[in-house]
Amino acid sequence: MKHIRVTFGIEKLFLGCADGVDKAARNFAKFYEIEAVVKYADWSLGYKAGPLRNREMVKAAVAENADGAVAFPDGGPGTRNCVGQCLEFGLPVAVFDMYGRMLPGQDWLKL
Repeated sequence: MKHIRVTFGIEKLFLGCADGVDKAARNFAKFYEIEAVVKYADWSLGYKAGPLRNREMVKAAVAENADGAVAFPDGGPGTRNCVGQCLEFGLPVAVFDMYGRMLPGQDWLKL
């Protein structure tokens, strides 16, 4: 299964710890033997925990010269916040909807 790293050049994934897409990404990384860096939110901080975790995750990806980010929005504010932070740090983002259609992050944020 290591061919996925060669084919797509994926060496490391930075992700949150939620169920849904984060869990799918963790399973993807495990299956394809890709390093996964999971960032946890400290929910004792209240609603700001998610954005703080997102910033930590994006800064870690940028520090390791990540090529970009991929987002799969679920309708909540967390993905929108993370996409905005990626763009703030100059990290390109591809956003995929539930039908597999892709939009650049800056266009999706305008919707």
